[in-house]
Amino acid sequence: MPRDGALASSRRFRKRQATRDRLVACATELFVDRGYDATSLDDIAEAADVAKGTLFNYFQRKDDLVAAWVEERRLAIRQVLDELDPVTDTVETVRAMLAALARLYEADVDVSRPMVRIWLQNGGPLLAEASETAGLFAEVLRRGVASGEVLADLETSVAARVFLDAYLGVLYRWAGARAVKKRALQSALFEMADVVLNGVITPRNRTSVPRRTR
Repeated sequence: MPRDGALASSRRFRKRQATRDRLVACATELFVDRGYDATSLDDIAEAADVAKGTLFNYFQRKDDLVAAWVEERRLAIRQVLDELDPVTDTVETVRAMLAALARLYEADVDVSRPMVRIWLQNGGPLLAEASETAGLFAEVLRRGVASGEVLADLETSVAARVFLDAYLGVLYRWAGARAVKKRALQSALFEMADVVLNGVITPRNRTSVPRRTR
């Protein structure tokens, strides 16, 4: 059985995580409703019912809260990679990652689309965290090289950055469109992946890359 100290530590962790999640949720709601520039850290602390000092224990700046919202999506694809059978082929793995992202973004488009625009406004693609997503794509490509599915001489880090750029392009167009249809993001992401993967998959495995997404 866990010792009292371990239980207390676990409770503290859960409490801290709950506070952090509440801060991100309140900030997101305010950014969408009022606008990023019109929302202050005081507003966020008040909405989350915490002291401003408590807010600073978690986030120093408003853009840290935007980054935390984006990080939740990166963690989703990390979870996909951790849970998939290691022998899952490259195309299926990439599609599972993109499907997980699409589900999160499309769960509430009225929040996701403005938040993507806010992230872009705050230099999201230029921040170091963006390369972490490229690192996840590179991991998948390295697995593909090891299994013989992906070209052996592929510079996986370069290809991963190309994939990230293509992914972000799809995401930006979706976020900036006047209106979007249901599952439009997933469809567009799959179409992008099919094109990119066709350039890195070995000839004998290219039959696994769908020629067209319906």
